[in-house]
Amino acid sequence: MNPQLKALLAGIDNPARIPSPELTGTIFEKYAREASDRCLGLSSWLSVVTATAVTLKSSALMIALYSHATAGKDLAESIVIAEFMRDVGIGGIAVIGIPRVINMLTAFHVSLPSTVKLSITSTWSDRADASIIFTIQSNGQALWKSVHAPMEEAIDRKLARAHPDLPNYIKDHIYGGLLMRPQSQAGGMAGRITTSLSAIAYLRADQGSSPQLLGHVFGLQKAWRDGSWRLEPSVGSVEGIQWLTSDEGCVWVLEMIDDLVSAVSHDPIDHPKIVRGKL
Repeated sequence: MNPQLKALLAGIDNPARIPSPELTGTIFEKYAREASDRCLGLSSWLSVVTATAVTLKSSALMIALYSHATAGKDLAESIVIAEFMRDVGIGGIAVIGIPRVINMLTAFHVSLPSTVKLSITSTWSDRADASIIFTIQSNGQALWKSVHAPMEEAIDRKLARAHPDLPNYIKDHIYGGLLMRPQSQAGGMAGRITTSLSAIAYLRADQGSSPQLLGHVFGLQKAWRDGSWRLEPSVGSVEGIQWLTSDEGCVWVLEMIDDLVSAVSHDPIDHPKIVRGKL
C-alpha cells in the first residue's frame, strides 16, 4: 500500500472528545439522582447515556459510564450492567450502522475488568433457522405494531415506495432478528422501554433524522398506553414509567442527550484512540 493511500485511510477517523472526569461524574450523578427522584431504575438513564456514547464514538465516555454504574456493585451486578450496555450497543446497528457499533463494543470489551470479561455471556442467540423463523417474523411484527400503531400501515406504504424490500427487511431482520431476538428478554438485555429510549438517543445524538425521532418518541409513549411497559418492570415503578412516557419525561430524555452531546463536543480533552474491531 503506497504512502498516499495509507495517509488517506489513516485520516478517516474523527473520534469524539469527552468531558473531563469531574464533569462526567457530575453529569452521571445528576441523571441518576433525577431518575431516582422519579422512582426510575438504573436502566432508564443507563440506556440513554450508553446509546449517546456509542453514537458520539466516545468509548471513554462509555467506559466512564460503566465505572460509575458499577461503583459499589458486586461481580454479578457488574456483569448484568456490562451485558445490558453491550445489548444497547448492538441495537445501534438498527440506527447508526455496523462499523461504529463494532468499534465501540470492541473498545468496551477491552476495557472491562478481567473478572467481568471472563464471566460475561459468550453464548450467542439462536440463529434464524427454519425452526424459529416464524417466531422471529411474529416478534418483529408485534414490536413494529407496538411502536408505530396506528400508523404502521401508512409507514409500510411509505417505506415500500422508497424501496419495496424496506418494510419486510426492517420488520423481519431489524425488529425481529435484532431487537427481539430469542434471548433478548433475558437479564442484562434491553426490553421494550429501553429499546425505545436507546432509539431516541441514537437518533437525537446523530441528528438529521427528525421523522424517525418523532416516531420513536411516540413509540415510547405508546408503551404506556398499550401496556407493553409491563414487559420491562426493572425500568421503574408504575408511577415512574408513567412519568417517563409522558411529554415531561420525554423532554427529560431529550435534554439528557443534548447535555451529553454538548459536554462531549465542547470539552477540550481529546478522546483516546478507539480500539478498532475487525469484521
